[in-house]
Amino acid sequence: MDDQHFAPAFFLGANTADGFFSLSNEMLADGDDVTLYLLKGGPGTGKSSVMKAVCAKAKEDNIPFERIFCSSDPDSLDAVLLPTLHMAVCDATPPHPFELKFPGVCGRILDMGLCWNAELLKREQEKILSLSRANSSAHAGCQRFLSAAGRMQAERMQIALEHTDLLRVIRSAKRLAAKYIPAGSGESLVTQRFLSACTPKGEVVFYDTLTSLCPLIIAVEDDLGAVSAAFMQTVLHEAVRKGQRVIACPDVLRPNGTPEHILLPDAGLAFFTSDRRHPAPDTAERIVRGRSFADTKALQEYKNRLSFYRRAIDELCGGAVEKLERAKLLHDRLEAHYIAAMDFGKAEKMKNELLEEVFGESLFL
Repeated sequence: MDDQHFAPAFFLGANTADGFFSLSNEMLADGDDVTLYLLKGGPGTGKSSVMKAVCAKAKEDNIPFERIFCSSDPDSLDAVLLPTLHMAVCDATPPHPFELKFPGVCGRILDMGLCWNAELLKREQEKILSLSRANSSAHAGCQRFLSAAGRMQAERMQIALEHTDLLRVIRSAKRLAAKYIPAGSGESLVTQRFLSACTPKGEVVFYDTLTSLCPLIIAVEDDLGAVSAAFMQTVLHEAVRKGQRVIACPDVLRPNGTPEHILLPDAGLAFFTSDRRHPAPDTAERIVRGRSFADTKALQEYKNRLSFYRRAIDELCGGAVEKLERAKLLHDRLEAHYIAAMDFGKAEKMKNELLEEVFGESLFL
């Protein structure tokens, strides 16, 4: 896909230090005007294939779209957003909490389960239930690892906070905001997206989304978190004050905290937290060194403790990835049972009916 028709990629849900964290209510800014097509059905019933077809058709018709991927399988789509059509096609099986606010008025449910042989699945009931329970257990284990990693990161951040000149951080952030953030064209709008997530493939960062939406990147290099948190909070305030459209990206280790990254797509500008889990791209225009705002002599007294926390976070995040690898393996085995019971001829018909309904007018352009 060329840059002119680039479709941003994000996560709307992720395993975090606070459990599974969903941003589904942030999906589209239109609220009640959004028409939702909710896909129901087990693993392997063709939901992701339907959404890939929606992406292909939107690209063919030059209709802007946004791809939402699954953090449990970053090769699989969770949703496709079509903001100019005020539509979205979503996987609505757990843990995705998508529901129709006005059934029959703004969207409908497509039950892919109508395409499977229930008798075949019933015969595999014990295997399916066992795999499903094991999959849930693996996800719970991932969240325990991330919860522990989040507590460790909070300890590191607290030590750093006690030895950081926050007033200097705020002044620096305001200077850079004044220099780089232009006035927006209207009232500010803040939406949330995960730019990165813990996945079976490790930490996945959508760098293509970052660099395509925001060619100008200001990186805040800060592994301890205190400087970047104060910096991003200040930048967020300034961006809103200037009327910019903001995409605020939470951190999986503290999803309820200050955004980890701030994207201003209308300005082509991003403020990106660079650390061990996701270093800044080489194209960054400017790098703010977090250590320059810290009392490094005082922090030296905590060197061993901070190193211990860092190693522990690395191990815990690694454990979370291993649990997700296990969950993905179990999911694939579950998927095999459903694939064997599917009538993909029926599924193909449902997909084509959906495409005609979503893109009906554009089919005749």
